[in-house]
Order: sequence, then structure tokens, then C-alpha cells
Amino acid sequence: MQGALGPGFVGPAYRGSERMRAFAFICLAAAAPHKTGAPDAREAVRSTARPRRLSDDFEQLAKLIAADAAAAANFGRSVAVDGDTIVIGAPYAGTGGAVYVFRASDGKQLAMLTADDGAADDGFGYSVAIDGDTVVIGARFDDDGGLTSGSVYVFRKSWFGDTYSQMAKLTASDAAAGDGFGASVAIDGDTVVIGAENEGSGGAAYIFRTNDGWETYSFVVKLRADDSPYNGYFGHSVAIDGDTIVVGAYGDNHAGTYSGSAYVFRPSDDQYGGATYDQVAKLTASDAAYMDLFGESVAIDGTTVVVGAYGAGTGGAAYVFHTEDDGATYGQVAKLTAADAVADDGFGYSVAIDGDTVVVGALYDGTDSGAAYIFSSDSSWWDYFSSDAATRPLPPAMVLLVAMLAL
Repeated sequence: MQGALGPGFVGPAYRGSERMRAFAFICLAAAAPHKTGAPDAREAVRSTARPRRLSDDFEQLAKLIAADAAAAANFGRSVAVDGDTIVIGAPYAGTGGAVYVFRASDGKQLAMLTADDGAADDGFGYSVAIDGDTVVIGARFDDDGGLTSGSVYVFRKSWFGDTYSQMAKLTASDAAAGDGFGASVAIDGDTVVIGAENEGSGGAAYIFRTNDGWETYSFVVKLRADDSPYNGYFGHSVAIDGDTIVVGAYGDNHAGTYSGSAYVFRPSDDQYGGATYDQVAKLTASDAAYMDLFGESVAIDGTTVVVGAYGAGTGGAAYVFHTEDDGATYGQVAKLTAADAVADDGFGYSVAIDGDTVVVGALYDGTDSGAAYIFSSDSSWWDYFSSDAATRPLPPAMVLLVAMLAL
């Protein structure tokens, strides 16, 4: 299961003016023992529960830098991790962008990936996702189907060694200038989801699937929101887990300009690997308001969906939704905010979830240095979140997600 970390606030004409970042951090949970003592002591912890900044309970193990690091490469623009493998995008590196593969256990750079047909300003590495030995890379400014129409590349690790080969290049059959195909990517097993936030009048998400393991990918279906919000940037963020796909649309105006929304899709035939998908839910914040940017980032694990809204409230928020009826309906069960929030922190710019642990990135925290916060629920229904998450080892899939600090 992979969910894409939501890219920044990007308009149709946007290309190269993002703040430049040239680093990514690796952190690992400081293995504090479980709390012990009388039940009332645990209740006291809950009553004063605060989300923890990542720095409270993690130690920095390494700082990753590309072997050919260069100014303005935007190294860290996108990140993904699966097991012991980290991939980091640098969309302005070299001629058309690059993606770097590192080993998590020792921080060693294993490979640098570039497109076989890379061209200047393609933005290769703008988005990345990984599942096992397969890496998916978005190049949202590629011009194959028109200026900044976008494309996506699939790489596969060799059976022996740490070399990667480009297996496929995915483009939309209806590509048009400015679509931004590849603005977001996600992968789970044989299914790849690709966001094209500027496609048409409101954006789209494309599903591709491989039937031979990795060598060829076929287009399956294009997803749109049932209410097709105009300039909704549907596809700005995407996530997938099993047969459930979540698509963010931060530009939806249902509760005011850029209040935002997210959409949940499942196969129509109720079988994994279906060829058609139905929208089963539209997720909105219970307190939705003007410029919340709800849908900037999305993540899913099983029956739980997390949606970032970095414009909400004082410093941003992330909302947790849960389904108890196999995806027929979703209810909001929590709103996460930083205990030390200040205006314009960007809390919710990126989100990730694994089991009962949620990580939320705050891009502009401090002096724009950034931070990430960990939340955890002791209840399978996400009734509350407590700061004693640090007393348990962090699930492996969440290790290294502090790389969001570099986004």
C-alpha cells in the first residue's frame, strides 16, 4: 500500500518557482518502553494528550544528500518508502529531473534514475511512489501530449543487485496541454493511480494496471468526481490501498473558495482488479470553510482515510474518516491539529497512515524549517488520539516519513 504525499499548491501555469530544498532526513523511533503503572496513571496521560512533534520522540540517524547534489535541484520534492528502500525526487536536477534510491538501514545511495527520453524541464521526480521492487515516477511537465501535459515512468529493480530499469512510460490517451498528468502517483500491487489535476475543467485520475508483473501497463479507467467541481484540482493527491482509491480535490468550492474535498472510489463489480469504479463517498470537513485546502494530501490504510487541509483554522488540520460498512459510508471521527499551532504552519500539507499511527507534515513550521507530528489511537475506531504513541515502536511503514520535512 502506498499513498502519495500531496504536492504543493500548484496552479496550471506553475513551473519552477518553488522554494528550493536540498535535503531529506531519516529518523527512527526512539524505543521508549511501554508505560506501566495503575490504570489511573494512563488515564492521566490521555487527559493531557498532545500530539508529539517528530523531534520529541525521534533521533536523526542520517541526512540524505544526492551524490551529485546541485543547487536548485529540489531534492526532496517528493519522497516514498517501502521496507528498506527510500526514493527521493529531484525534479529540477540535471536536464529533466532525477530520482534517487537509498537504502534506509545505512543511508547508502543505491541508484539514480532518469528517464530514457528525458528533456529539459520535464519535472521527472515531481511525484514518486514505491511498492516492493517497483518505483513509479511522475514527470508532470513532460510535453509529449502538449506543453506540460505530463507523463509517468515505471521502473523495476533487477533480481540481482541494485540496478533499476525503465519498464514503461505511461501517458494519457487524451493528453492535452497543461493537464499535469503525474502531479501525483500511487501504487499498490499491479495497480497504478495517476493524478492529472488540470485535466479538463476540474481534473482527473487515471488507473493503469499490469497483467504481466511489470513489463506492460494498460489503461483501465479514468476517474472523475460525480459533481465535477470546476477548477477543483481533482487528482492533486491520490492514494490507494487494495481496491479502494482516494483522490483529493483541494479546489472544490462546496463550502467556500478552495474549501476542498476528497473522493473515495471502489470497483463497480466489487472485486479487486475491477475495470470500472464507482464513487462511493465524497469526504468533506465537518467545519469546512473558505481556503481550507482540504484534499491537499490524502492517505488510506484499510478502513481509515486521512485528509490534509493545511489552510484550515490557525495552522492547518488533518481529518480522519472511518468506514464500518466496507466502504459504503465514511464518517469523520477525528480532527487533528498541532498543540503548538501558529498561523501558516502548513499542518496537513502531507499525511500518511499505517495501522493506528498517523503522521502529519507541517511544511512551514518554525522558520519554514518544517515539522512532522505523530498521532496514535488506542481504539480501532479512532475515538481519540494520544501522545503516548512514542511509547510504542513506530510501524515499519512509517519509519523515515520525516522526509516530509524536506518537501
